[in-house]
Amino acid sequence: MNVSTVSLAEIGVLVQGLTYKRHVDPTAPRVRLLQVTDLDSLDAADEQGRSEHLDLRKNRDALVRPGQVLIALRTSDVRTAVVPEQIGDAVATNGLMVLTVNPDVADPHFIAGLLRSDAMRRYLAPMFSGTAVQSIPLSTLRDVRINLPSLQRQADYAAAFAARDNYRRAVDAVLALQTEAIEARLSALIPEAS
Repeated sequence: MNVSTVSLAEIGVLVQGLTYKRHVDPTAPRVRLLQVTDLDSLDAADEQGRSEHLDLRKNRDALVRPGQVLIALRTSDVRTAVVPEQIGDAVATNGLMVLTVNPDVADPHFIAGLLRSDAMRRYLAPMFSGTAVQSIPLSTLRDVRINLPSLQRQADYAAAFAARDNYRRAVDAVLALQTEAIEARLSALIPEAS
């Protein structure tokens, strides 16, 4: 397999998410705030997430764009998501890092899948630091090196990651329905309070 070893900084531009409280303005338009909890199922149509009135006229680059990789590195865990099409006005909060991938170098879906893999978690584990909340500093993450296969091979991995994620969502949905059905039957076994 033909691979090249590169740092994340060589794949694209990696920045810290926005400290949004500095931009709150009740007269400004509402902007969706993307947080660590959003990465498990980032959906463009999700209207349930948090939003704030933010004045971003001087910081339009803070708005996320489709294809960017959102990365959360907290408490020795790695979560990622690729910003979907039709996301609308949304910003990544400062608990996230945003990687704008150069499409001539890497596939964002491959990078997101690689970063959240068990192998990468083991590789990154010694880099976590902090006393109350452990994380990896942005400067350290930029220097993380990976072996990057060809774009075609990355696309193959990305398809496998997508299939696995779709399967996991389907299984989670079935488990949720089964749990709901079991709980409904169990509630009949509990006597009513008098």
